[in-house]
This record gives sequence, structure tokens and C-alpha cells, in this order.
Amino acid sequence: MFLVFSLLWLAGFCLRLTILAVPPVALQLSDQFALSGPMSGALTTLPMLTIALGALACRWLVNAAGLQGALVIGLVATGALSFGRLLAGDAVMLLGATAAMGVSIGLFQTALPAVVRIWTPTKIAFGCAVYLNGMMIGEFASAGLSLPLLVPVVGPDWQSIIGFWSIVVAAVGVAALIKSRVTPEPAEAPGTINAPKALWDRQAIALGVPLGGSIAAFYAVNAYAGDIAFARGETEQLPLFLLVFNLMPMLASLWVLRWASWIGDLNWVRVSTWLTGSLLVAFMLVSGWTGLVVACAMAFWATMLMILLMGLPSVVLSGKAVSDLTASMSVIGYALGFGLPWVGGVIAESTGQIDTVVAPVAVALLLSLAGLRYGISPDRPTVKGQP
Repeated sequence: MFLVFSLLWLAGFCLRLTILAVPPVALQLSDQFALSGPMSGALTTLPMLTIALGALACRWLVNAAGLQGALVIGLVATGALSFGRLLAGDAVMLLGATAAMGVSIGLFQTALPAVVRIWTPTKIAFGCAVYLNGMMIGEFASAGLSLPLLVPVVGPDWQSIIGFWSIVVAAVGVAALIKSRVTPEPAEAPGTINAPKALWDRQAIALGVPLGGSIAAFYAVNAYAGDIAFARGETEQLPLFLLVFNLMPMLASLWVLRWASWIGDLNWVRVSTWLTGSLLVAFMLVSGWTGLVVACAMAFWATMLMILLMGLPSVVLSGKAVSDLTASMSVIGYALGFGLPWVGGVIAESTGQIDTVVAPVAVALLLSLAGLRYGISPDRPTVKGQP
């Protein structure tokens, strides 16, 4: 069982690995490909947007190749497309490979929650907590440890660093392929809530909106932290704040590893949604060290909310229904995850109040509480916290 959990952790580790390997070498890429500021930023943001396309494609791929097949194809394709960036001759090819890589990530990200049920049928919630912990560690490793850990081993050039992480992802795909050969996919069993029949199913929206809010909350504060600190006269505290703020996801993932029973409990989803939204409102109103502590607490609960929502389909559904609901939630969630900070930026620019950049995110989260109360089918009482 240890090997199975290790493989789940590694699959989660790969979810953001090849995306966040770019920021540490962004200057090298900008120099070599003559990238503008927005184009350089797109190397990180573009795959996060195309993940939604991969989530949609996964619904078709699961029918053709099965859940484990979709996982393997997504992992191997991600490694190959990431490595393909090394062969790009110009900025268009580089961005194209990056966008396609995001699609392949969406494939295995959508299949992974359903595969948890196949590989760890008696410990589904813990299996979800394990792979999501891997995702958080992978984010920190690729963005924060690529330079100090890899440069002494593979060298300082961007090709070596991105190539190394690409090979890691492909290797995990091979391991998943071996595992899939010895683990047959069981026949589907009825889930405990209805899977969405269409992308805009009431249930998918009810879960996708807070998912989008959790993504947007973390990205909005990260993206505008410098501007907010400058406006508040807190630039000296900014480096420490960013360090602690970006450590919160790992802390939240470790917490869920200890309390895996929270996954599948809608009460904790509601609590996390309310706390994330309320702490965002407090962050707009409070400055100084108190405001920074509030923001870090918000990052913890936003990550907690994202983990609980991403793990929920695995616990309350079975078979292809897990990937269907995950796909629908992902499309809605990632669209809002990037749309809400953009709307906040427009509001902040028009009002001259940079703090209002997080206002749309807070509003969306607090309004989504109504959907979490009434948007989940009440005819399946086995779901914890079901009204």
C-alpha cells in the first residue's frame, strides 16, 4: 500500500511541476526569446487557463481509454510537451507547447481523483489528501527549490532545469502505466450524489464557484501583493510576507493529511468558504502586521477549501462520474480563478483603491454559500453535511 500512496503523491507532485518551473528561469527565457512582460507571464498563466480545456477533453478520453489510461496519457504527454519547449525555435512555438502542456495537465488532473478510488478503495479520503499534498509540495519545489537544488546538479541554464522536471513527470507516467497494467478498473457503482449531466449542472456550479474563489483568492493576493504593500507603506515586510503566505498551502495540505475525514464533509467546505471570504474582507479593511497575518490565515483556508473541493467527487461518487464532476468543476473554477482577479484589477484601477482588488473574490465566495446550501442534491443522505 505504501507504494500505491507514493505513486499517488508523485502524480500530485507533477500537477504544477512543469508550470512553476518557469518563474525561476523566466529571465533566461525572456532574453533568449525576446519576450515582453505579458508574454513572459503567459508562460505561467497560459497553461493554467488551458487546464480547463484538458478537463473537458478528459470526459471524452475516459470513454476511449479508461480512467487509468487518461491518467497515464496525461502524465506522459505533459512530460513530452514540457520537454518539447526545449526544442522551440521562437516565442510562438514556446507558447504553443506551453498551452498544449496545460491541456495535458488538465487530462490527468481530472482523471486523478477517480483513479484514487481504484487504487485505494478503502482509504479514498486519505488517498485524495496524499495526492493533493504532493501537488502543494510540487508547487513549492519547482518554484522555490529549482535553483538552489538543481543548479549544482544539472547546471544553471533553463533547458537543464525544465528538462529535468519534464523527465520526472514522464517517469511518473511510466510508473502509472505499470500500475494500471496490474490493477483492473472495476465496474462502475452508483455514486452517492448525481454526477452532472451537463457542464452547467446546478451541482457543478455550486461546487465550481467556491473552487474558483479559492484559486482566485490565492492568486489575487500573490499577484497584487507588491502594489498593496507599496500603497500601505509595507514594502519592508513584503519578502517575509510572501514567504509565509506561500508556505500556507503546504501547511494546509499537511493538516488534511492528518484530518483526511474532512474530505467529503460539506460542513467543512462551508466553513472554509465562509472563512476565506470573510478573511478577504478583513484584509481589505486592516493594514499593518494584523493585515498580513489575516492574509496568511486566508491563504491557509483558501487552500483548505480547494483541497476539500477537489477531493469531494472521489468520496461521494464512483467511476466515470468522478471525472465528469471534476471536469465540470474545473472548467468553472479555473475560469473564475483567473477572471475574478482580472475584474478586481479593473475595479482597483478605476477606484484608485488597490485593496479592492480582492473584493470580487470575496463577494463570489460569500454568495457561493447559498449554492452550497441549496445546490447539492439532498436525496443522498450519505454525504456528510448534506442538508
